Amino acid sequence: MEIRFESLIKELFPSITESTKEQIKSAIKQFNVHPQLLYQSISDETIYQGDIIKEIQFVTLISYNKYSKKTLSGMLISNTCDYVNRELILIAPIYPFNYIKDRYKNRSFVESLKMNTIYDKFYLPNYKKDNDYVVDFSGINSVKADYLLDSIKNNKITKIMSLSQYGFYFFLTKLTVYLMRREAPNIIREKPTLIN
Repeated sequence: MEIRFESLIKELFPSITESTKEQIKSAIKQFNVHPQLLYQSISDETIYQGDIIKEIQFVTLISYNKYSKKTLSGMLISNTCDYVNRELILIAPIYPFNYIKDRYKNRSFVESLKMNTIYDKFYLPNYKKDNDYVVDFSGINSVKADYLLDSIKNNKITKIMSLSQYGFYFFLTKLTVYLMRREAPNIIREKPTLIN
């Protein structure tokens, strides 16, 4: 007998048909051809999920007691309501595209990145008129919400870009695929057993 949880998982993560895959690829190409579809003008100073802010410090633990610190623009990953209702929120760093391209030096990877088919990266074409940028989901940091709210209120951190409705759904799709895609079929986990 199938456990209810298993059937729920099947409902949440239905298989994607070949037709759907082709539609998704076609939609992604539209963003590359018409990058302006991803963005909208900033209507207010409220920070929404997917908004880009400047500048914030990102910390990465490299080894025991050793950290790397970088000041970069960032994208709000947490849900908008979490930003005002939670103690900690999540922000992903944003790198200039040329930095990522030079770091990986793999033409195939760079082309896939520009097609937005790399799971842990979100390519932002023409995010600034002179440059393309990349959101790195694998570098997400937590930040005190109070600190961010105060910094924005005091103009120490500024909102510099908002995603359009299309861009926001694209962002959610990328984030969902990165964090919640199904595992490879060769990964076997034990089914839980009930303890009496």
